[in-house]
Amino acid sequence: MLDIRNGIAVIALDNPPVNSLGHALRERIVQHLDAAEADSAVRGIVLTGSEKAFSAGADVTEFGTPRQLQEPILRTVIARLEASSKPVVAAISGVALGGGLELALGCHGRIAQEKARIGLPEITLGLIPGSGATQRLPRLVGIAAAHALMSGGQPQGARQLATSGLFDDVVAGDVIGAAAARATALAEKGAPYPRARDGELDAAEVQSTVAAQRAKLTARQKLQPAYGALLDALAASTLPFDAGLQKERELFLALVPTTAAQALRYQFKVEREATKLPQAFQLLRARCVPLP
Repeated sequence: MLDIRNGIAVIALDNPPVNSLGHALRERIVQHLDAAEADSAVRGIVLTGSEKAFSAGADVTEFGTPRQLQEPILRTVIARLEASSKPVVAAISGVALGGGLELALGCHGRIAQEKARIGLPEITLGLIPGSGATQRLPRLVGIAAAHALMSGGQPQGARQLATSGLFDDVVAGDVIGAAAARATALAEKGAPYPRARDGELDAAEVQSTVAAQRAKLTARQKLQPAYGALLDALAASTLPFDAGLQKERELFLALVPTTAAQALRYQFKVEREATKLPQAFQLLRARCVPLP
């Protein structure tokens, strides 16, 4: 949905219940961005979701299907945001997970509501971020903090990350209003607008952090290829940005068909479907006692 307010175009993601980034939604984001850029009355753009979710990330039902790679893929959408001729600011409420956070990382600014939850849970599905987080996030928060967020897989509160460099501001009130004010300020200052990809990293620090974390991998983690692939992707953040982005993508695509990733995605799907069982079955499940 596109709504223009005082010269600011508000693009609201609309794919209930959690704004998963399926092909139809990716396509609408690009269409609305094109419309906002073409409108001479628009000075800046705010990208937002719902109170429940900015976006919970990729549509896992598309994994392994042609729609996963049907343009615009998420990387294309993010590149369009990043290259926008007008500043784009993400207004984050609810959850911003996986591809949803990667989408926000491609914006020129990020404002979060203090109760928002932020995370990159791909590791729990046997994967790594595949749309730029391994390259953009370290440039914003540092290599150690980026690794911790990705390798842990658990969401964190925006308030915890308020001083990390990830957000321009964390607010208690109107997050869309605060994002509109940020977009207006960026428009008044003029291009070039801030981009995560332009951040600088200390190559020696990246290399030493990756080496230290590789040495700490447990036996269980070594059996799951995503943990090593994550470190390989983070190591590539010392390359020119586009080369690092390509390395991340190669690693991500190599993980998708692995046994570990397929098993973890199947487990995720089954657990989610189990929550939709009729109440009688839910009660039966709760009363079942495992055999010794």
